[in-house]
Amino acid sequence: MFNRPNSQDPAPVVADFLELQCFLSDTPVSTHSLRSLFSMPDDELDNNGVESSDDISIETIEDGIKECEQRSLFCLQKYPFEINSNSLTLKSEDGVYKEIYQFLLLSTRLDMNTDSIQAGLNATQLFEELCARVAVEYFGQHSRSMVFGTAGVGNFKQKVEQVIGNLNLTSSFKTPLGSTGRQKDAAVDVVAWIPFADKKDSQLIAIGQCKTGTHWESMLTSTQPKVFFESHFTGFPFADVERLFFVSESYGIDRWEERSRKAGIMFDRTRIMEFIPSNMDTDLLNRIMQWNQEALICAMQKM
Repeated sequence: MFNRPNSQDPAPVVADFLELQCFLSDTPVSTHSLRSLFSMPDDELDNNGVESSDDISIETIEDGIKECEQRSLFCLQKYPFEINSNSLTLKSEDGVYKEIYQFLLLSTRLDMNTDSIQAGLNATQLFEELCARVAVEYFGQHSRSMVFGTAGVGNFKQKVEQVIGNLNLTSSFKTPLGSTGRQKDAAVDVVAWIPFADKKDSQLIAIGQCKTGTHWESMLTSTQPKVFFESHFTGFPFADVERLFFVSESYGIDRWEERSRKAGIMFDRTRIMEFIPSNMDTDLLNRIMQWNQEALICAMQKM
């Protein structure tokens, strides 16, 4: 949530708060302008030779701005903010990257249990569609992708059959012994692949999960290619299958190695921004912009 940060919050949380302030204001966000927004009362501090709460407040903001500097580097030229002299300013030009970044920020910090739907649009579904396009950009111009999760078309069986047809697999759908037949997406939201003109099996395949919000840690190992294909396809593809994990959050370097080992190829917010296509799908962008307009109002009301 977009609560006012305190001295115990990690730099990525503070950076998210600073970025939101930029989206809400036409003026730069700086250490000076934000000191009063930080909730660090003196009576909670051990002041025996320790700096005052104001000093800690400035240090906390500066740590957040340093995190923003890292994000700017990792997003390449797609970070929508300028950083100057311990201040953060929203770039004046409108564009795709500003809208996409705002969407990723808001879909991280708003409560996705209660606030996911804005303007009649579901952030979870929009995020899946966005990640499918990012996967294609990442794997290159010959790659393809489809949404398998909640934003995908059809029921579970129909989506498995779409995978079989799209990947030209010598398989058919099967129901695992003892299954209730009520599968949703089997922890698979996106399928990406690089086909060959001969339409033969043995090709690069990747399956991924997409998570908005901040409560995704327990899902890192949920996507299991071998289980997915052996449970629902009559034949396992003649290829290794890569695992992808997309999160709207930008969580910095903290536990990066551990999380990547569990999840496969991790795409956090900055990695997603790096591979946002320049020719972004107009229909998806328009729906993201509609969601952003309502979500920004929602964020303001919750601060």
